Amino acid sequence: MSVDDSSTDVLGTLQDWFEEAAAREDDPDLDALSARERGALKRSRAMATLLDDAIPIPVIGYRVGIDPVLSIVPISGDLAGAALSMHIVAEAARLGVPPKTLALMIGDVAVDTVTGSVPVAGTLFDAVWKPNRRNVARLESYLENRTDVPTE
Repeated sequence: MSVDDSSTDVLGTLQDWFEEAAAREDDPDLDALSARERGALKRSRAMATLLDDAIPIPVIGYRVGIDPVLSIVPISGDLAGAALSMHIVAEAARLGVPPKTLALMIGDVAVDTVTGSVPVAGTLFDAVWKPNRRNVARLESYLENRTDVPTE
């Protein structure tokens, strides 16, 4: 196997992971979304999966993301997790999610950041509480329930 073959395998695996993370069976009707909205939703889902559910824990069948792993590093790890979590909020803001919903999303990120910064207990909290999944659900709810029809 050449170097090019292994890099193609890695990129293919990352592409497969992204597609799996971005797709869900309980999707809003993706055909009703604009290309911009579909892209934002896919990116948000992939980020939430990375932060909240990317790493399976053998034996117990539970998944954690990189957020609790990052929170092992004091302060800077929690701030890095918050910055990544804000990507979902930024995608939602670009799509016109109402300010009240954005405030709830930011509140979830803030609670995760502050609570996650507590040594040991904060890391355990990060492993259990999944604010990014919750924020993606809020984005999906907005896209499903709005009254205006997107135009491209």
